[in-house]
Parts: sequence; structure tokens; C-alpha cells
Amino acid sequence: MKQNRARMWLLPALAGIVILTPFAYSAGRYAWASRFAAQKPFLQVPSASSQRCVRDPEWMRLNHMDLLEELRDKTVREGIRSEVTLRSCSQCHKDKTQFCDKCHQAANLRPDCFDCHSYSADRSVARLERGP
Repeated sequence: MKQNRARMWLLPALAGIVILTPFAYSAGRYAWASRFAAQKPFLQVPSASSQRCVRDPEWMRLNHMDLLEELRDKTVREGIRSEVTLRSCSQCHKDKTQFCDKCHQAANLRPDCFDCHSYSADRSVARLERGP
């Protein structure tokens, strides 16, 4: 009789463990992540305070890659050059390591823009590195 009672509770107990395990795992991950969360990187303030950015800073944080891709497509595919270029960005945001790289490293991203283009306010045209 005692064996039947033990078996009667075994199946619901196992089912409860199986059902509750993902919830416990998620709660544990959330607690761990909130305890060791990475801080938001502090971005360099633009050096030319009189000039405004192309868009609102919050919009640029979230959508700059879309803007750069759109400008790239217009320039390369349609031949339409815009006032907004990497050079115009680098005129206000002088240091690429403090401006671009800091956020990209925090987000674990590696943009391929700088494989071909240099980020420098001193150069009038972005440098194209040619392979052998």
C-alpha cells in the first residue's frame, strides 16, 4: 500500500519539476544578469558645441546604422552625395575610439565601415585601402 502512495505522488512531483524548471532557470538568469549588468558606455561629448547632429541623439543611438546604410546606397547606387558623411561625423566626434568603438564594444559589434573608410576629420575623402 505504501508503495502505491509513493508512486501516486511521484508522477505529479516529476511533472511539477519539469514544468517549473524553465521558470526557475529564467528567474535565476534574470537575478544573475541584473547583479552583473554592464553599465551603459559614456559617449564623448561633441567637440563643436555650436553644430547640431544630423538627428536627435536618442534617435541616432538606435538608428545610425540605418542612416549610414541609406546614405551609402544613395551615394553608391544612385550617385547622390549628401552633406552627411563619416567626415561630417568626425568633425564633431573627433575620437573614434571614444565615440564609435566604445558603444560597438559594449554591444559586441564590429562594423565593417572602417575596413575601407578612415574616420578622420583631417582627410577630405575617406581612404580606400586596396589589397595586393
